[in-house]
Amino acid sequence: LTEPSDPALAEELLKRVDDIQDCSRRMVVQILGAVTMRGDERILTILLEKADDKSAEVAQEAVLSLVKVSEPREARVVAKVCDSLKHKDSWVRRSAADALPKVANVGDENVVLALSQRLADTDGEVVQVAIRSLSQVTRKGDKVAVKALCSALNHRDDWTRTAGAEALALVAEAGDAAVVKALVASLKDFEPGVASEAARSLGKLGPPDDDSVLDALSEMLENPEAVVRKAAVDAMAALVGRGRPRAVAAAIS
Repeated sequence: LTEPSDPALAEELLKRVDDIQDCSRRMVVQILGAVTMRGDERILTILLEKADDKSAEVAQEAVLSLVKVSEPREARVVAKVCDSLKHKDSWVRRSAADALPKVANVGDENVVLALSQRLADTDGEVVQVAIRSLSQVTRKGDKVAVKALCSALNHRDDWTRTAGAEALALVAEAGDAAVVKALVASLKDFEPGVASEAARSLGKLGPPDDDSVLDALSEMLENPEAVVRKAAVDAMAALVGRGRPRAVAAAIS
């Protein structure tokens, strides 16, 4: 096996980085990401170029390798990965969305906007990865991210709606009226997982002085799904901890 940053291996790989075969270029890019020390300018430049390779598989591998080779928070790498979010191939977009929290600063407005836009992606898995990454790079209360996550509660895919409800608890400010309204509506989602996650998020975000939230959670106690009823009770318990003694009586009764 070759040690990382071995000059002989690097030179041999660089001879093949523009090979006519897609599979060969992909392998070279993958190995470069594995054996190159962080900050190697020559390799980094090549990987940035390969992120635009005509082969989607090569481009995806380049994005993954950029995470390993670049120094943290390097602006040109962040910009290139953001560009890859618009790639025609869904696997490239997915890898780019997953990579951004590893290379970007928390609160980077361009990154937050780019990920928020991916919540409208036609590929459900891209959306789910973008939601997860958005919750990692967004500062609490960011309006762009919060609006996008609220929209995700209406996505056709139930896993995406669940991820959106969960992420809102991490991104939104407690008491945000628009978020509370969206989560209350999601309590009626036909998928138990979505309704349960919406309840848990309401337990964290619901305003302590809003009886409509407690009433909506109380209605969930009649749900035939045990997981939904438990989520409702847990949410009420959370409200108790935030000054809602009435929740105790509702849960007990």
